[in-house]
Amino acid sequence: MNRYEPIVDGQHYHVFNRGNRKQPIFGDDSDYRSFLKKFRDSSWKYKVRVVVYTLMPNHFHSVLVQAAGGSIERLMNSVESSAAKRFNMKYGKAGHLFQGRYRYNRIDSDTGLLVAARYIHLNPVTARLVRCPEEWPYSDFAEYVSMADGIEGVLESQ
Repeated sequence: MNRYEPIVDGQHYHVFNRGNRKQPIFGDDSDYRSFLKKFRDSSWKYKVRVVVYTLMPNHFHSVLVQAAGGSIERLMNSVESSAAKRFNMKYGKAGHLFQGRYRYNRIDSDTGLLVAARYIHLNPVTARLVRCPEEWPYSDFAEYVSMADGIEGVLESQ
């Protein structure tokens, strides 16, 4: 990631961050849910499409696309700040939750997008938290599977 590379409207970006000192950023189910709600609500506000995401115990990954007039930067600052305040208040902590600012890499091809999505969705499997990606509740993989099933069903009925 080149922090000096500007984020360009309409381009896909792999956006990620992890806990300070690789420590957990989610303590329980409500932490994951709160993060996702803020992420989804703020994505509308800042005109950013969330293409893929997975939340892990000590980090997160997403693929985002900024619309014209949108701001991945404002989205991520809002989400990470909110998560840090909530976590510190809930668990009686102080200081940084994340290991610095979020990072990003531009995805410059359809193949690159598929590779990033596969990597992101398989992260819980690679970490041996689940056996298959649809078992991980803090990812949008199951939504993709249900969309694919729906499309196949429509095609079969024609």
